[in-house]
Amino acid sequence: MAGGIRGRKPKPKVIHLLGNPNWRAKAKERRDYPEPKGELPDDPPDWLTFEAAQEWRRVVASMKATGVFAQVDASALAQYCYWFGQFRQFAWEAEGVEPYCFTAMGGLKEHPLQRLVREASRKTLEFAAHLGLTPVARMRLGQDKKDPPEDPFNEHETPAPAGKRKTGRPRKSEGAN
Repeated sequence: MAGGIRGRKPKPKVIHLLGNPNWRAKAKERRDYPEPKGELPDDPPDWLTFEAAQEWRRVVASMKATGVFAQVDASALAQYCYWFGQFRQFAWEAEGVEPYCFTAMGGLKEHPLQRLVREASRKTLEFAAHLGLTPVARMRLGQDKKDPPEDPFNEHETPAPAGKRKTGRPRKSEGAN
């Protein structure tokens, strides 16, 4: 049997409080996590490529609006941006390349650039999910809640009389055999 922690990864208290309102009572009972200090820097690290730095600036603006992320999250964001830049570069290089190539023995194999694109895409999505940058991750954090659209027919709805259902058919208890 493998060792380690089982179950879901624990969320920080700040993210828990931001999320599902039904779990707020349980989140308050959890042990207090230290509040992260500082803000995410506006300027990306120097070692990021041009595309990765552009992604950094785009994402930091939306992350600051939530108020959840702090200086300690900068390394995870840098890794996300790095893999995003790698994905863009590999996808650009693989654009005109056939997805499969021939081996020395004449068989078919996946082109190495296609594998690099797939791996960089997987890593990008993995870090994006950890940072709450995908729609599913935002829904889990409770950040993507929108007001439901109003039903135009809702104003015409009238409550049914106490003795009858909305269909107008009598119930069995009302004398129908």
